[in-house]
Amino acid sequence: MTRTHDAVENVERIFSARAHIEQILRFEAALARAQAVDVTAVLVFGAVVTAVLSGAADGLPLDAFGLALVTVGVAVAAVASLRQPVARGAPS
Repeated sequence: MTRTHDAVENVERIFSARAHIEQILRFEAALARAQAVDVTAVLVFGAVVTAVLSGAADGLPLDAFGLALVTVGVAVAAVASLRQPVARGAPS
């Protein structure tokens, strides 16, 4: 390899690392603005996606009932988060 090739490869690594850091910072900022229930629901549904992908890759049978229960729970949390909160406090 030439020095030019090494330099280009190093620059590509730096830009790749920067992109990853920017993505992590955006994710952290979104987590900071989100409600804990919403974040939990998204992370729990990530387990469903992981189970489906792992089952497809490994050819193992899936627990459809368990995955359905988790999915329904996540959907309930999503619907609840979309509802407008009831204003409480002193009457105006």
